[in-house]
Amino acid sequence: MSAKKRKAVEGLASAIAEAQNELGDREQALEQREEALQKALEGVESEKRLMAGRKPSDVLVLNLGGTKLHVSRKTLCQYEPSLLAAHFSGRWDESVEKDADGAFFIDQPVELFLPLINFLRAKAIETPGSRVSIPSRDNGYLVSPASKEDFERVVDYFGMTPFVYQQEWSLHRGPKENMSSASGTEPSTSCATWSTFMLRPEPCHDRIIKSFTVVLDSVERPQIGWASMGSGCDFASSIDSQEHKGVGEEGSSIGLDGVRGGICHQGSVQQAVQVNLQAGSVVTCTREETTYKWLVNGEEVAVIDLKVFGTWNHQNNAYYLHLADGGPKPTVSGKGQWRITQYEY
Repeated sequence: MSAKKRKAVEGLASAIAEAQNELGDREQALEQREEALQKALEGVESEKRLMAGRKPSDVLVLNLGGTKLHVSRKTLCQYEPSLLAAHFSGRWDESVEKDADGAFFIDQPVELFLPLINFLRAKAIETPGSRVSIPSRDNGYLVSPASKEDFERVVDYFGMTPFVYQQEWSLHRGPKENMSSASGTEPSTSCATWSTFMLRPEPCHDRIIKSFTVVLDSVERPQIGWASMGSGCDFASSIDSQEHKGVGEEGSSIGLDGVRGGICHQGSVQQAVQVNLQAGSVVTCTREETTYKWLVNGEEVAVIDLKVFGTWNHQNNAYYLHLADGGPKPTVSGKGQWRITQYEY
């Protein structure tokens, strides 16, 4: 056999071997996908068996620290992302702790858990003209500051914090015309004129936000950060202010300025930031004591400490951003639409 023919045969044999190897890899991958699909189907069937006969209208018996209570599954599960909803969804009924009579056992005092249930019952029939107040000492649910703290701990544990302690955007500076806002678990706002909005708690709660994430659906000249409304703060002047200064343009505010490209405080850039804020950008702002941090699309872009740049108020013995009225609040200046997707207390 000539060298040319031998080379052709070897090449053909090599191509056949590669094709066989590729075919083997594909068959193996197909088998793995079929195995994964079979496991998924088995999981669905298992969940169907677990959920058999369980409906949102089911009436559950709870044992709240020794006190029996009847409540519908639908009431407990109306906020699906929460741990409370997952706990009583029906998926885990076989493994959830129960008492000797089969009632779901909650190892918390009834005076702490019942206010949460009553709140959920009221929210289920809430109307626009009849807003539900959160449980508080004032409406008879809780009786002391200590129990209030314990109640908040229960709410936090069951993942109900953003649903019980909701926030809403409030117009701080700018025209009232051509603007709208919505409160709830994801507060949103829309304005056709450059305006400034502060995120404030709905009535009857005073929990202070330490972190928030805002999505800029569409925005012009964005400024995102914190502002204080306490006595003596230059940011305290509200809607009727003739000179509209945004977040970071006064001493009692600090913000990421998308136009100037930096962290602004007292009207000047304190730290340059290379960032392009545009439609779809996600900005997270956090604060701890006098330290403020900004992340854009998950990447940290700035950290600043007001001990270095802050304006000291000798009368109140505090930095301007840490005065009364619950401390600095999330504040956004801009024109367009934005919404909060997450906030932490």
